[in-house]
Amino acid sequence: MVEKYQAKSELSLQVRYLFVLAFVPENDVIDAFQTLCESKTNNYVEGWHRGFNNLLSSYHSTIWKFIEAIQKVQSLNSMKINQYIACTIEPSSRKRKRDTLKKLVNSYENRDILEYLRDVVDNLSYQI
Repeated sequence: MVEKYQAKSELSLQVRYLFVLAFVPENDVIDAFQTLCESKTNNYVEGWHRGFNNLLSSYHSTIWKFIEAIQKVQSLNSMKINQYIACTIEPSSRKRKRDTLKKLVNSYENRDILEYLRDVVDNLSYQI
């Protein structure tokens, strides 16, 4: 199961959504679960694609801009991987995530449930 979780990002996303149901008030858990089951979009891929398009700065970029954008993404990912390997995640980053999570939980009543769950997933870290 661990191998499937690590190899398939869709499976890991579904598992993380199940975990964040713990951040939903008890009376709303069933509705939140049903909303998750009905949702068919893959927002992580869409979010990455939107961010990558922003790096390109236009819809019809040259091959050189495309290569430059790929290099930026690779550089950022390499830096993140090295930080995880070295366990050098800054405490301020953890505090910022914790504060953001508190704000999210406090704003539950004023938000769309699917948006809320996605934001909580984005602000939690899981280690398998």
